[in-house]
Amino acid sequence: MSAKEIIGKIRARLRLARGMKLGVCLICTSDTRELSDNLKTLRKYARFINVVIDVSDEEVASHLHDLMNERLLDSVTKVSGKKKDLTRPAMWEAGLISLKSSDCTHFLLLDENEHIKPENLIAAKKRILYTGAEVSFIEEYDLAKTEAGEKLANAPRQGMIPFIGKLDNETLIDNFSKAPVKLAGERYTGMKEKASFFIFNYPIVLEKRLKGKEK
Repeated sequence: MSAKEIIGKIRARLRLARGMKLGVCLICTSDTRELSDNLKTLRKYARFINVVIDVSDEEVASHLHDLMNERLLDSVTKVSGKKKDLTRPAMWEAGLISLKSSDCTHFLLLDENEHIKPENLIAAKKRILYTGAEVSFIEEYDLAKTEAGEKLANAPRQGMIPFIGKLDNETLIDNFSKAPVKLAGERYTGMKEKASFFIFNYPIVLEKRLKGKEK
């Protein structure tokens, strides 16, 4: 083993020892039941959780207040504006401000009905720490076109989406013109030039739990 390889392994072990302080930002538009289930899982693995809502959603805001009292989330970001302006990128951008004020080292953007299996999240955090990747990507599957009980591998693939990334004051929502993979959806986060990245080539399911589908 070369000196460079030895140094690389030492650095990887140091990153693992320091651990990851993961901040999660979720958008909640209506389905607080899905959100509650999601938060109960994420709370065990996230250092800081922020939920972004439309300021006009008083019922959702009331429920989030109860969830905050249960310590299932740490902050709520309320955004205002015309419906056409309250895009997901705009809401995630607002939520990132809250994450930046925390002491988190990494971040993850989710919708309220996107669930990650705990064992996959644990494995992903370790892999990202070990490799030192600044950005990671996963495959997005169209589960709406998948029959209940059907294997994930049979679901149509829509492209890659950003997963866990390093968080600093320069992190922002971007058009991802420098992304090294074909992207799907609106989950674009700024990628610095020559940033290191990792692509997960196995399913880390962002399970969109839809009505009529098995959980």
